[in-house]
Amino acid sequence: MASTEPVPRCPFCMADGPRPRFRHGVYTIFACRACGGGFASPRPHPAELGTVYDAKYAATYASGAMNTIDFSMRRFHDLESSLRRYFPAVLEGQRKRVLDVGCASGGLMSEFARRGWRAEGAEVSQELAAAARSKGLTVHVGDFLRLDLEEGVHDLITMFHVIEHLDDPGKVVQKCHALLRAGGVLVMETPNWRGIGALLRGSRWSHLIPPEHLNYFGPAALSSLVLRAGFSTARAVTITPQVIEAVEGTPRLVRHTVRGVYQLATLLAIGTTLQVFAVKNNQSQDREGRHTP
Repeated sequence: MASTEPVPRCPFCMADGPRPRFRHGVYTIFACRACGGGFASPRPHPAELGTVYDAKYAATYASGAMNTIDFSMRRFHDLESSLRRYFPAVLEGQRKRVLDVGCASGGLMSEFARRGWRAEGAEVSQELAAAARSKGLTVHVGDFLRLDLEEGVHDLITMFHVIEHLDDPGKVVQKCHALLRAGGVLVMETPNWRGIGALLRGSRWSHLIPPEHLNYFGPAALSSLVLRAGFSTARAVTITPQVIEAVEGTPRLVRHTVRGVYQLATLLAIGTTLQVFAVKNNQSQDREGRHTP
């Protein structure tokens, strides 16, 4: 059963007065009037969250399109291209350290390791972590907030489709800030609550699936979250995902048509997938993201 405790304010920007928008079973999906983000309430108990990422969850992921070498290679190349455009310095030098939070079976980590990065992962699923470790990768298993990780040493932290799952996304982003060195970069990707799919489908949007997905971000909401954690938000972009799961298995013409619509939406800045690149400044920052001496 979900907790009956109410969520009094937006967990991203801490504004009061969110409005109820949708109902999903015992959950209400609220929309924040200030940052435009969405979140599920009541928040589930930790024990309930633990049952979501069981062996069945791992098996479903392992059989999906995202658990392929080709998918991991394309994700790496797209990420490398974006970093070269926005933060080229993070790609320079030898033996850079990357932490992939929510690393699953280690596909992206393997691509980093092949190119000389010192790659580590964090994963809540025992089964997926075991699959990554079988490839010779270093994986820290368990609740990310409880993991004992070295602070101030990582050049890059990646979080692909993780932030929407978290009970306390703010604390997780704060921990990422602490783990990065000065000048280090955090990259997050998540479904876009302000994208064409969510706008057209409303309550039927495929990502409204509490308690698996608890948080729903648009550019403003995710930017607010990283600013509050001490980052300087450098870039928020929307993109077309590599895999459009809703049309997988449909005729090729349908897949190509949907992809064309999604690509047009990306050009209009309402793409279905949101990416945020945030840098840890050399100076300290206050909770509003302003520089302080």
